[in-house]
Amino acid sequence: GRVRLDILQQSIDLLVQRHESLRTYFVSRDGIPYQKVDDARRIAVKYIRLTGLDAEKQAHETTEAVNRLSKAPFDFEQGPMIRVLLIEKSEEDFVMGLCMHHIVSDGWSNNVLTQELTWFYGQLLRNEDPTLPALPVQYVDYALWQRSVMTPEKLERDLAHWTNHLAGHQDL
Repeated sequence: GRVRLDILQQSIDLLVQRHESLRTYFVSRDGIPYQKVDDARRIAVKYIRLTGLDAEKQAHETTEAVNRLSKAPFDFEQGPMIRVLLIEKSEEDFVMGLCMHHIVSDGWSNNVLTQELTWFYGQLLRNEDPTLPALPVQYVDYALWQRSVMTPEKLERDLAHWTNHLAGHQDL
């Protein structure tokens, strides 16, 4: 179906404003990494129009664009840790790529983000209020809680487990 780039951009803006992890970047001071969260960050949707190309060329260009999106390195000190691409193949045929670094999302979070993005888009498309209830907890809250319950003994056990489990896999 048709995709409205302006509505998609607004939906991405709402999603990024709602989730601090999507506005997060990382700086290093004296070799120690610190998490920083922007108050406001806009993730511009990159738009590529392939409507004038034949199907074979469209398929090739789409694959190349998605590969570039997924393989480009993230800049941890500047961010963002999310990229969005919209490819128009025809008036009724679009491909959207959403690429996030795993440092700001996981599989479970991806489902939540996809559902919310879809909901925002539908609400805005129908000119309805796209407001969701405030999140009771952001990822940084969870990380702080997890750190507070992590005893030195548990940390040592977990570190030993993963060191042993990943031994011989330096290429990871």
